[in-house]
Amino acid sequence: MDEKMKKPSEQNSENPPRAKGYGTGNWLLILVVLSLFVFDAIDLSYRQTLPTDGWAIGGAGDTTFLRDIAGFNPQIQPGDMLLSIEGIPVDSDLFGSSDSLREGWQAGNTLTYRINREGVEIELPVMLGHWPSFGDAWTSFIDPVTAVGLLTSLVQLGFATLIFWRKSDDPATGSLLLILTIFMASRISDVVPFSFATLFDPGAKLLQGTLSIAILVSLFPFAILRFALTFPKPKPIYQRHSWLPFAVGGSGLALLLIYPNSPIAWFWFVFSFLAAIGALMHSAFTMRDAVSRAQIRWGVGGVLIGFGTLAIMFFVNTTGIVLIPNGAFDLVIPAVFTIMVAMISVAILRYRLFDIDLIIRKTLQYALLTGMLALVYFGSVILLQSLTENLFGEQSPLVIVLSTLGIAALFNPLRIRIQEFIDRRFYRKKYDAEQALAQFATTARDEVDMDQLNAALLRVVDETMQPESVSLWLQQRK
Repeated sequence: MDEKMKKPSEQNSENPPRAKGYGTGNWLLILVVLSLFVFDAIDLSYRQTLPTDGWAIGGAGDTTFLRDIAGFNPQIQPGDMLLSIEGIPVDSDLFGSSDSLREGWQAGNTLTYRINREGVEIELPVMLGHWPSFGDAWTSFIDPVTAVGLLTSLVQLGFATLIFWRKSDDPATGSLLLILTIFMASRISDVVPFSFATLFDPGAKLLQGTLSIAILVSLFPFAILRFALTFPKPKPIYQRHSWLPFAVGGSGLALLLIYPNSPIAWFWFVFSFLAAIGALMHSAFTMRDAVSRAQIRWGVGGVLIGFGTLAIMFFVNTTGIVLIPNGAFDLVIPAVFTIMVAMISVAILRYRLFDIDLIIRKTLQYALLTGMLALVYFGSVILLQSLTENLFGEQSPLVIVLSTLGIAALFNPLRIRIQEFIDRRFYRKKYDAEQALAQFATTARDEVDMDQLNAALLRVVDETMQPESVSLWLQQRK
């Protein structure tokens, strides 16, 4: 059929046309996104002007020194834990409300720090100065890990912007854009390091305390729940009560305002996140149409690849099979989250949607293959090294060579076995069809009786295609 003659419902759904224009809701969403970046600019500019001891700490409330940036207090060492400043303990209510500490926190002043260094408490005179200017940011503020985090967050935000532009009529795209904007804003906020001034300076406490927490307990729960209720398509409860995500976000904000110093708002944040996961799981079990199920498989596949990679790294690190540096996790986590976002984007755009089955099969195959080969390799090395040490009194490099050759010999047979197991367990129809076709190929090669061959052909078509009826028409040669 000519492509121009097809009905709209028969058009290729893998590349849907971009929505025409934006409604009021989408323009409000864009305004919120831009407001988050404006908030970041104000926050960064303000915290960069605050006096500092020149060291970064882990975040608001974390009193461990992590990285020397300004360089004017070399007597402090990474890992030092701050106990008090000018005799005021950092874990007391007085620290955040001390007028004397706030007034004394001026560039050029020297304050007495009491720190814990490897179990020993010592006092140090610490001079206050200023952070480097933004012009020196790339050489002072941004280390390689921070740069990778910013770059991957930018890529993720790019995916979200693309699908929002292409399918702005889908509420899931706006929700994903808001979620990834919050992540990007969080990354940008880390460019200027947190300092102890964040704990007691009124402006910093407002920006990094009240307002940042308000974003996390209101905007994020709204966005994640709205995404869960509309991906891969709006659930009936959302179609009837589209105000539910707004109610969840508003409730988080109200709890924060009513109980500002209580963890109840954080409990609401966790509750909202778990509710979103529950909604997505419900969709995975209840949506029956092929397109929606393929979209869900893309989303779940991204999550499995992302968290599966982290789980494998954590397993090999904790078991001592391979010692992975902490910095590697800081680099891998942004990368796997980018993969997750990319696969969700494919699901929403429906681009090559049904290729997910092949991706899942290959991922399962090579994940199991890699794990089993690793176990065989390290097991054989440990066993053979122990054996040679007991027999000859020393370890032999020949063990590594033999183990490597064994892995090379096992690779292809083990790959075939694993693929057969996966197909038999998870893709039974495909496996049965392949077996039927292989059996027919053998029959066609050996069978000479035409009636038997015709019967075998009809049988394999019935088993693989499962039509309502099947018939065979043969043209008579003259």
